[in-house]
Amino acid sequence: MKNKLTKFICAVVMLIMSVGVLCACNKDDVFENKYNTTMYYGSVINDLNEEFLLANSTRGTEYQGQLLPDDTRPITNVQTICDEDEFDVAFKDFPSQINFEKEMLVLYFFSGSIIENLVSGEKIFEYQIKDMSLNDNDLNIVVTKKPLVEGPTGSPLTQECLIFKMDKLNIDSVKVKIIYL
Repeated sequence: MKNKLTKFICAVVMLIMSVGVLCACNKDDVFENKYNTTMYYGSVINDLNEEFLLANSTRGTEYQGQLLPDDTRPITNVQTICDEDEFDVAFKDFPSQINFEKEMLVLYFFSGSIIENLVSGEKIFEYQIKDMSLNDNDLNIVVTKKPLVEGPTGSPLTQECLIFKMDKLNIDSVKVKIIYL
């Protein structure tokens, strides 16, 4: 009797595990990286030239300790960088090599929360690409932002920048949507 009960419990556990694996493999949750995209965020903003960062700053953020006037700044800002000259205007440095014959950068500026602990440097939030599609030369990017720590994670608004290094595409516009988890 005890042996049959053990076999029954094992069969139920195996069934539950099989259902769990099937749910985890749901295609909707898997990002298909069809444009060979790598996303950079966080301290990479320090690699931008000061003039470029100021020119692309967004509403409600500070620059060199001064709050920028809200009525003069957009809520978001997108820049595409497709050649070495544009890159040199924007960056002092970058974490990887870029072959502008085959690759491009998309920079998405927005006002957000601090994503790294100022004391420890530990990340407080994590971004992940959820979806990316190209429709009639309009690039649509969906990103999730997930807290990595428990408890309050709010901060004064700060300038954030998501940088997408990807295959060179012929695009007319870029739309980025952030889903907060």
